[in-house]
Amino acid sequence: MVTGTAGGILAILLFAIVLILLRSMIRVCPSNHILVVTGGSQTVVDGRKYGFRLQKGGWTFVIPFIQSVQAVDLTIIPINVRVEGVNSANGINVGADATACVCIDDQQEALLYSAVQQLLGKSRGQIQEQIQQTMIGNFRAALNKTTPLQAIGMVESADGIEDVELAEIADEAFKTQIVQQNAESADGERAIFRQVLLEDCQQDLSTFGIEVVSVSLQRIWDTSSYIANLANKTLSRKRKEVEIEEARLRSRAERAESDAKRRQEVAESQANERILEVQQELEVFRRQCTAAINRARLESDSAIA
Repeated sequence: MVTGTAGGILAILLFAIVLILLRSMIRVCPSNHILVVTGGSQTVVDGRKYGFRLQKGGWTFVIPFIQSVQAVDLTIIPINVRVEGVNSANGINVGADATACVCIDDQQEALLYSAVQQLLGKSRGQIQEQIQQTMIGNFRAALNKTTPLQAIGMVESADGIEDVELAEIADEAFKTQIVQQNAESADGERAIFRQVLLEDCQQDLSTFGIEVVSVSLQRIWDTSSYIANLANKTLSRKRKEVEIEEARLRSRAERAESDAKRRQEVAESQANERILEVQQELEVFRRQCTAAINRARLESDSAIA
């Protein structure tokens, strides 16, 4: 009886040990992470040898005491970039703030292994700092190639027309076309700057397996108040355009009101004339009736006599 009890306890212990071993050997990979298994065999990717293997999703076996496991985060990494004292394409000294969203490129195996090799063991803060330093250089280079106005999509001339005010243009369709063309030009310049910045960042960050999801310019300033003065000039011009448009609409409304009043007066005059004509016709008819009655009465009196 004792022997049977001891055997049962031993079996339970063995079963528990097996479960513990299996638990330590099986590692499940979350969908937004990648497991890096080091130790044991090497992995060859595009002719390069790496002392680890990767597990994307699912689960994998890990040999205790021989292999170790680390998890690498694949989620979006936000990056804030600030540059100052940059000499732009037109010689204006500017500073700017930008934001970007990056992540480890897990679509291409070679880039993924390269990223893991360079980033493994670093904290998220260290990774952000490394990416930030790279993007600062890209951002400075992009600002060197463009003007502040092109970067923010502002048109310097008064809607693209020099020495001519929009108010002096009689053709409304031509005005609208000019405004649309300059809006498209501003959007196009801003898009070109963003594309150049995105391509430069992508080219440099891809060397250690980082993909740039998005990048955008948040704010730009200069030490000579060039942008502020131009913004004030643009604001003043826009305010003047609004005042001109308000005056034009007010004049149109007054003309419409005057035309309506004139039409009303004409209609009233025509109605009065018609009323007078009808009254005159009625008076003529009344007189004719009276004359006919009088004649009939005279003829009747004559016949009786």
